[in-house]
Amino acid sequence: MKKLLANILINMLTVVTPEIRKAICEALMALRERAKQTANPWDDIFVDILIRIMACEEK
Repeated sequence: MKKLLANILINMLTVVTPEIRKAICEALMALRERAKQTANPWDDIFVDILIRIMACEEK
């Protein structure tokens, strides 16, 4: 099941519009700041993984 969801997500990333990708990345960047404010380091790791999956820091 996890592999199926990963495959679906990867395929969706190839067809999402730039506008939606930008909006998701903006939301994830805001979430990164909120994660830094928590005492739980796993919050930071989780959000950073999402940012990498979405390739938000690629220019």
